[in-house]
Amino acid sequence: MNVAIEKDTERLSELAESITDANDAELLDLKIGVTKRGRNINLVIDSVGGVTIQTCAKISRGLEYKLMEEEYADGNFKIEVSSPGVDRPLSEEGDFRRKTGRMITLWHTDSVTDSPLEGVIKLVSNGVLSIETSKETVNINMENVDKAKLLVAIR
Repeated sequence: MNVAIEKDTERLSELAESITDANDAELLDLKIGVTKRGRNINLVIDSVGGVTIQTCAKISRGLEYKLMEEEYADGNFKIEVSSPGVDRPLSEEGDFRRKTGRMITLWHTDSVTDSPLEGVIKLVSNGVLSIETSKETVNINMENVDKAKLLVAIR
């Protein structure tokens, strides 16, 4: 990555984090691409309960306003704000916390079998994940989680 883009990424991350925080969201990723027309700024955000189109629009407008104030890239930029999507694996404690109350499939090293655990995230605290299955509530240390993903119910 060139030095100018690296500095841009640091500065834009600071701006984007302040705007996402103000909108009860969390910045998960920020990427900057350079084209002949300017800069493409891609943000991936998430929040408890999910991300709405309105939240994406507010964050995009907020960042655009700040960048226009700073005359970033002479105004030659495009901002895209999106959620991580339902197929994004859950890996960090914050990922599970934001998805509390949602159904997941989880593979972990505490398991005696190779079968994944399916259940609802009940609580995430101090590195321990509580999952309510159809039979019981299971507590799993986050360090023992191999892989997890949301289950999507189609109605």
